[in-house]
Amino acid sequence: MTCANHPERERIAFCQNCGKPLCQECTRTVGSAVFCEPCLAAKLAGTPPPPGAASDARQPGAPADTVWQSGAGMPSGWQPPAGPNPGLAALLGFIPGVGAMYNGQYAKGVVHLVVFAILVSLADNHGIFGLFIAGWVCYQVIEAYHTAKARRDGTRSPIPSA
Repeated sequence: MTCANHPERERIAFCQNCGKPLCQECTRTVGSAVFCEPCLAAKLAGTPPPPGAASDARQPGAPADTVWQSGAGMPSGWQPPAGPNPGLAALLGFIPGVGAMYNGQYAKGVVHLVVFAILVSLADNHGIFGLFIAGWVCYQVIEAYHTAKARRDGTRSPIPSA
């Protein structure tokens, strides 16, 4: 899918207000939210987005029924982009390093595995590290879920390391 404003560029995100696909140049990020220029201006002004901003936008080359409607949130016929499944990522997060690797973060997966191995070796001598192992596994599950959700939705991950 390409950018709604620049058909020659690949989309990297969707506007969270009107659902238009956006390229790097068109995205306006506020915290972890992504907006197009008209929706951000309307949000900052406290008014609804201009009628022409999202209501008549069409994806170049898309079928005629794929029209973004102002206030609808997502375009009719919109399908979420192919990406990691957050539920599966969370499930795989219980296996040290596999959740991150499923999300395409291979170096992070290796680091998760190394940290897990170190905690296991420390728990052999000092039982308190067993609690750290449980905490580390919980962190991996949560991190894999949020990273997969952000990658699937085309937004920035709320976890800084992602």
